[in-house]
Amino acid sequence: MGEENFRSYYETLADDQLQQILVDKKDLVPEAVAALDEEVQKRQLKPPEPPRWTRGSDSTEPVSSLEDYSDYQELVARKRAVGRYVYLLALAPMILGLLFAKKTFENSIVLISICCAWMAVVIAYGIVINIRFLDFKCPQCSDKFGSEDDCVTCGFPRSAPKDRK
Repeated sequence: MGEENFRSYYETLADDQLQQILVDKKDLVPEAVAALDEEVQKRQLKPPEPPRWTRGSDSTEPVSSLEDYSDYQELVARKRAVGRYVYLLALAPMILGLLFAKKTFENSIVLISICCAWMAVVIAYGIVINIRFLDFKCPQCSDKFGSEDDCVTCGFPRSAPKDRK
């Protein structure tokens, strides 16, 4: 689709429809962006105001992202720790136990079973943390946030905008 096609399409849209497209302008192809900018200038439309997020329905304290919530920060810290140390916590004791069982206890089935059970517990903990991360509820709309950068339902961002940091 060429820029001329985008231009003619945008001419048929109402102002509020153009405003909705402006919100997701970063996802458009360059030809569509150029045609959209031209139509917005022609109509003298103002860019949409960024949403104002608050900590809760009964609060006026502003928040800019999911990172502003302590529950989410704690979950991310756990996920990072699991990602860094899960192999070490699961495999190192198992390998040491298997070597120890072979040398000292002549292939002790009890020690080997304990090592395998330990590995299973650590891996299960890692899986639980990842499931909790993917199942985290958006504090703005109470739907699952998912793995995207923004909430699929309401658009609440996972990370603070770059200009704030």
